Amino acid sequence: RGVTRDVPEVKRKVLYQVLGFEKEYYFSAMNVSLPYCVYVLFSELDKKLYVGYTNCIDRRIKEHFNGESKSTKHRRPLKLIFLEYYLFKEDAKYRELYFKSSKGKRMLKLMLANTFDKLGYKSVDVEDLDHNLNN
Repeated sequence: RGVTRDVPEVKRKVLYQVLGFEKEYYFSAMNVSLPYCVYVLFSELDKKLYVGYTNCIDRRIKEHFNGESKSTKHRRPLKLIFLEYYLFKEDAKYRELYFKSSKGKRMLKLMLANTFDKLGYKSVDVEDLDHNLNN
């Protein structure tokens, strides 16, 4: 009880593929709809990240995976490695901007350290970015 199986099939398949789940896991049932989400994609081609937000994760992931997004079509194949849901659009946009900042990238490195290590994520150190901008 207290568990729902109403999670769209696309979300489950993507999460299982990315995280290598051997069995099915389901999100806790809540009567609150959280329509906006921030997501992080990992490019297997260049080993870097893409951060975005949307109000329809199923549609947006399909666009990325099918090469219909200008920002990621040349960086495929992609894996969805992180999702956060929000009630309000402004909160999702703020979080997306945060994850694109130096502090946000550091936070993602801490939160997803094991995932990044297993995927071979090529991070650019913030110190290197600062050095390149100042020279």
